[in-house]
Amino acid sequence: MKKWIEKKTLNTVVGAAAVAVVVWILLNAFDVGTRWRIHQAIGNLVNRREVERARTALENAGNRAMVVERLKAELEDDHPSVWGKIELLNTLARLKEVRPIERALDSKVPATRRAAAYFHSMDPDRKEWVGKIAEEWAADAKSLDRDLAAMLCGRLQRASAIPHILSMLDLDARDPANASSLRQALSALAELKAEGLAQRAMELARRADAEMTIRAQAFDIVARLDDAPREELRSLLLSIAKDSRADPVLRDRAILVLGGEKFADEEVWTALQEILFDPALTEAKADSESRRVEKWVIQNFALTSLGRTYPLDRLAQLMLDRRLHTHPYYGLRLNVAIALSVLQVRKRIALEILCSFLVDEDPRDTQRLTRQEGWLSLWQLTGTAYGVADTKVFQHPPAPLRDEQFVRRYLFNGSSSRLAVNSQQIDAVKAISGDLAQMKKIRQTFENNFATFEAAWKAQEEANPPPKREGDEGPQGPMPPGGEDDGKGSGDGR
Repeated sequence: MKKWIEKKTLNTVVGAAAVAVVVWILLNAFDVGTRWRIHQAIGNLVNRREVERARTALENAGNRAMVVERLKAELEDDHPSVWGKIELLNTLARLKEVRPIERALDSKVPATRRAAAYFHSMDPDRKEWVGKIAEEWAADAKSLDRDLAAMLCGRLQRASAIPHILSMLDLDARDPANASSLRQALSALAELKAEGLAQRAMELARRADAEMTIRAQAFDIVARLDDAPREELRSLLLSIAKDSRADPVLRDRAILVLGGEKFADEEVWTALQEILFDPALTEAKADSESRRVEKWVIQNFALTSLGRTYPLDRLAQLMLDRRLHTHPYYGLRLNVAIALSVLQVRKRIALEILCSFLVDEDPRDTQRLTRQEGWLSLWQLTGTAYGVADTKVFQHPPAPLRDEQFVRRYLFNGSSSRLAVNSQQIDAVKAISGDLAQMKKIRQTFENNFATFEAAWKAQEEANPPPKREGDEGPQGPMPPGGEDDGKGSGDGR
């Protein structure tokens, strides 16, 4: 009996081994492992999960022919996601497979044809073809990703699609699922100069129950239209901008739109300054950290909106306000640092403010951007590059901007977005900005030379007086309460 059991066990083991060998042979013969990996990666592409990782898996699958065939087959599958099809086309493009992408424009699968239209939308040779597909797509009320259809029709100036896009405005504006379609429809109709858009957009702007991004987009659109009820919109925007209970996203957009030239007047400027200096926003001591930053961002929007239309001489004076250069939000202090040099505020107090930024220790500013922008502005104002390893890199500071349009364009552009500042210079400043001891020495060196800088500025102004900018002779208006600096420096506790 024992021998029989041992023989039976042996036979079972041998049989299992034989089956394992057969399975292994079959798996290798049909490359099942590779097929499964390709199947998983394509599934991730279609569903837009870990897209870059999925593409890399396909590139490294070891069977390019199989990958291409599976991608082509998936294009002809009748799933409705246009975005999923776009990811398939992008993957074929990366594999340099041109023919399947070309043929996709003629596909009988609507989602594939529409994805191909999106893919080729910047090709001038296919403008008409793509436009026809986009218009047919916009007319299909049951289609997915219809916002892309509206975008294409607007971009390609398909005026005949206006009725289809207008019908998208009938979607429920309270439903966040409709937000993308409604926002894109508004933008496309504005590009197409659709008749009656001002009335429809203003209806959405008024709706307190509309999803906030839809309403915010309506603010933008109405502000751009000449036949819109400007005064009604202005009153609406001011009420939202001043409302501390308003959704921060909606409030940000109202403040941003108020920065447009159409709304440039003393009442708007006063309202923006009240937001900028609102102690309830600045302090917000009882709030969480994220909520505090949210409130500070609202103030930063108020500053950038002022920068678009506020008279430049008054704006330069505003940059010296203690409440700005000591504000707890480093993003706002960054804007002050940049603007002082763009506006060419050649005053000792400006130098003192910038020197205080050189030793800024805000833990939120992990990249030490406040120090970097402070140093760059000191260099641009004084022409002196203290502390960097190679001063030759900073031999030629950019000439002061005289044209108001350019001043406003670059007013808050930092780092490599500054005019005439290159990556080599940025790297040089980054190399020193993290060393607080070094930055303290640089600050002291600048401070020791304040009198020299002031004398140089005076000589330059006498030799070449700056021309008056448009708006310099405008009404001056009072500074907000508490805005005047006492002239005793930056108050940084040195």
